[in-house]
Amino acid sequence: HDVPPGYYYLTFYDGDNFLTQKAVQVQTYKKPTYDIKVEADKNAYFQGETIYYDIQTEFFDGTPMPNLQLTYNDTSIIEGYNKKEITTDSQGKASIEMPAKITHSCNDTSSYCYDVANNSLTIRPIIGEDSDIYGEDSVRVFRSHLDVKATSDTKDNTALLNISTHWIDLDKLNNETNTSY
Repeated sequence: HDVPPGYYYLTFYDGDNFLTQKAVQVQTYKKPTYDIKVEADKNAYFQGETIYYDIQTEFFDGTPMPNLQLTYNDTSIIEGYNKKEITTDSQGKASIEMPAKITHSCNDTSSYCYDVANNSLTIRPIIGEDSDIYGEDSVRVFRSHLDVKATSDTKDNTALLNISTHWIDLDKLNNETNTSY
Protein backbone atom coordinates (compact mmCIF):
# COMPACT_ATOMS: atom_id res chain seq x y z
CA HIS A 1 0.00 0.00 0.00
CA ASP A 2 1.11 3.56 -0.60
CA VAL A 3 1.82 5.43 2.61
CA PRO A 4 1.34 9.21 2.49
CA PRO A 5 4.39 11.34 3.32
CA GLY A 6 4.76 12.19 7.00
CA TYR A 7 6.19 11.04 10.33
CA TYR A 8 5.14 7.68 11.71
CA TYR A 9 5.91 5.71 14.84
CA LEU A 10 6.41 1.99 14.69
CA THR A 11 5.78 0.19 17.96
CA PHE A 12 7.00 -3.38 18.40
CA TYR A 13 5.56 -5.90 20.82
CA ASP A 14 6.28 -9.51 21.68
CA GLY A 15 2.78 -10.58 22.57
CA ASP A 16 1.71 -8.03 25.21
CA ASN A 17 5.31 -7.05 26.06
CA PHE A 18 6.48 -3.72 24.66
CA LEU A 19 9.88 -4.04 22.94
CA THR A 20 10.67 -0.69 21.34
CA GLN A 21 9.30 2.23 19.37
CA LYS A 22 10.99 3.85 16.37
CA ALA A 23 10.13 6.96 14.40
CA VAL A 24 10.26 6.90 10.61
CA GLN A 25 9.74 9.59 8.04
CA VAL A 26 8.13 8.79 4.70
CA GLN A 27 8.96 11.18 1.87
CA THR A 28 8.05 11.35 -1.77
CA TYR A 29 11.05 10.28 -3.82
CA LYS A 30 11.71 12.40 -6.86
CA LYS A 31 14.20 10.88 -9.26
CA PRO A 32 16.83 13.50 -10.20
CA THR A 33 16.67 14.76 -13.76
CA TYR A 34 20.30 13.82 -14.45
CA ASP A 35 23.40 12.37 -12.83
CA ILE A 36 26.86 13.86 -12.24
CA LYS A 37 29.78 11.43 -12.15
CA VAL A 38 33.20 12.55 -10.91
CA GLU A 39 36.29 10.36 -11.18
CA ALA A 40 39.95 11.08 -10.50
CA ASP A 41 42.56 9.42 -12.69
CA LYS A 42 44.21 7.80 -9.62
CA ASN A 43 43.28 6.88 -6.04
CA ALA A 44 46.41 8.28 -4.36
CA TYR A 45 48.90 11.10 -4.99
CA PHE A 46 51.92 12.70 -3.45
CA GLN A 47 51.57 16.31 -2.39
CA GLY A 48 52.36 18.59 -5.32
CA GLU A 49 51.20 16.20 -8.05
CA THR A 50 48.24 17.16 -10.22
CA ILE A 51 44.89 15.47 -9.74
CA TYR A 52 42.96 15.08 -12.99
CA TYR A 53 39.19 14.77 -12.53
CA ASP A 54 36.82 13.71 -15.30
CA ILE A 55 33.21 14.85 -14.99
CA GLN A 56 30.36 13.21 -16.91
CA THR A 57 26.79 14.49 -16.77
CA GLU A 58 24.03 12.43 -18.27
CA PHE A 59 20.31 11.85 -18.16
CA PHE A 60 19.19 8.56 -16.66
CA ASP A 61 18.69 7.05 -20.10
CA GLY A 62 22.45 7.49 -20.68
CA THR A 63 22.32 10.43 -23.08
CA PRO A 64 24.74 13.29 -22.28
CA MET A 65 23.60 16.43 -20.45
CA PRO A 66 25.35 19.12 -22.55
CA ASN A 67 26.29 22.68 -21.60
CA LEU A 68 25.52 22.25 -17.90
CA GLN A 69 26.99 24.95 -15.68
CA LEU A 70 28.59 23.43 -12.60
CA THR A 71 30.27 24.79 -9.48
CA TYR A 72 32.88 23.36 -7.11
CA ASN A 73 35.16 24.49 -4.31
CA ASP A 74 38.89 24.33 -4.85
CA THR A 75 39.90 22.90 -1.47
CA SER A 76 43.59 22.90 -2.39
CA ILE A 77 43.81 26.55 -1.35
CA ILE A 78 45.08 26.64 2.23
CA GLU A 79 43.53 30.01 3.12
CA GLY A 80 39.97 28.77 2.47
CA TYR A 81 37.62 27.66 -0.21
CA ASN A 82 37.66 29.17 -3.66
CA LYS A 83 34.39 28.69 -5.56
CA LYS A 84 34.93 27.92 -9.23
CA GLU A 85 32.66 27.22 -12.19
CA ILE A 86 32.90 24.91 -15.19
CA THR A 87 30.54 24.05 -18.07
CA THR A 88 30.16 20.63 -19.68
CA ASP A 89 30.75 20.27 -23.41
CA SER A 90 28.29 18.97 -26.02
CA GLN A 91 28.96 15.40 -24.81
CA GLY A 92 28.23 16.28 -21.16
CA LYS A 93 31.92 16.09 -20.24
CA ALA A 94 34.26 18.40 -18.38
CA SER A 95 37.62 18.06 -16.66
CA ILE A 96 39.34 19.72 -13.74
CA GLU A 97 43.01 19.83 -12.77
CA MET A 98 43.82 20.51 -9.14
CA PRO A 99 47.03 20.28 -7.12
CA ALA A 100 47.19 17.51 -4.52
CA LYS A 101 47.70 19.25 -1.19
CA ILE A 102 47.53 18.56 2.49
CA THR A 103 46.09 21.76 3.92
CA HIS A 104 47.05 20.98 7.53
CA SER A 105 50.44 22.53 8.16
CA CYS A 106 53.22 20.83 10.09
CA ASN A 107 55.04 23.19 12.39
CA ASP A 108 55.97 23.55 16.04
CA THR A 109 52.54 25.00 16.90
CA SER A 110 50.63 22.00 15.46
CA SER A 111 49.67 19.29 17.88
CA TYR A 112 49.64 16.71 15.08
CA CYS A 113 51.19 16.51 11.64
CA TYR A 114 49.10 14.70 9.04
CA ASP A 115 51.12 12.44 6.75
CA VAL A 116 48.06 11.46 4.69
CA ALA A 117 44.86 13.40 3.98
CA ASN A 118 41.80 13.05 1.79
CA ASN A 119 41.15 15.59 -0.95
CA SER A 120 37.49 15.61 -1.97
CA LEU A 121 35.84 17.25 -4.93
CA THR A 122 32.09 17.84 -4.97
CA ILE A 123 30.45 19.15 -8.15
CA ARG A 124 26.98 20.74 -8.10
CA PRO A 125 24.88 22.46 -10.74
CA ILE A 126 24.74 26.24 -10.51
CA ILE A 127 20.95 26.19 -11.00
CA GLY A 128 19.40 26.31 -7.53
CA GLU A 129 16.44 23.99 -8.13
CA ASP A 130 18.87 21.20 -9.00
CA SER A 131 21.02 21.72 -5.89
CA ASP A 132 20.23 18.22 -4.54
CA ILE A 133 22.05 16.74 -7.54
CA TYR A 134 25.80 16.37 -7.07
CA GLY A 135 28.77 14.18 -7.84
CA GLU A 136 31.91 13.70 -5.82
CA ASP A 137 35.16 11.79 -5.58
CA SER A 138 37.86 11.58 -2.93
CA VAL A 139 41.55 10.75 -3.23
CA ARG A 140 44.35 10.19 -0.73
CA VAL A 141 47.26 12.62 -0.64
CA PHE A 142 50.58 11.66 0.96
CA ARG A 143 52.81 14.42 2.33
CA SER A 144 56.09 12.75 1.31
CA HIS A 145 57.62 9.83 -0.58
CA LEU A 146 59.38 8.89 2.66
CA ASP A 147 57.78 7.56 5.87
CA VAL A 148 59.88 8.28 8.97
CA LYS A 149 59.16 6.73 12.37
CA ALA A 150 61.15 7.48 15.51
CA THR A 151 61.04 5.95 18.98
CA SER A 152 63.12 6.83 22.01
CA ASP A 153 63.95 5.20 25.31
CA THR A 154 66.46 5.51 28.12
CA LYS A 155 68.53 2.70 29.57
CA ASP A 156 71.24 3.06 32.20
CA ASN A 157 71.47 6.86 31.77
CA THR A 158 71.79 6.43 28.01
CA ALA A 159 69.30 7.78 25.53
CA LEU A 160 68.34 5.38 22.76
CA LEU A 161 66.89 6.67 19.53
CA ASN A 162 65.56 4.32 16.84
CA ILE A 163 64.72 5.82 13.46
CA SER A 164 63.24 3.79 10.62
CA THR A 165 62.50 5.01 7.12
CA HIS A 166 60.45 3.48 4.31
CA TRP A 167 59.84 4.62 0.75
CA ILE A 168 56.13 4.96 -0.03
CA ASP A 169 54.97 3.29 -3.24
CA LEU A 170 51.47 4.25 -4.38
CA ASP A 171 51.26 1.62 -7.14
CA LYS A 172 49.20 -0.80 -5.05
CA LEU A 173 46.71 1.90 -4.03
CA ASN A 174 46.43 3.16 -7.59
CA ASN A 175 45.91 -0.32 -9.03
CA GLU A 176 43.16 -1.30 -6.56
CA THR A 177 39.68 -1.87 -7.85
CA ASN A 178 38.32 -1.46 -4.32
CA THR A 179 38.85 2.22 -3.53
CA SER A 180 37.50 2.18 0.04
CA TYR A 181 40.28 3.10 2.44
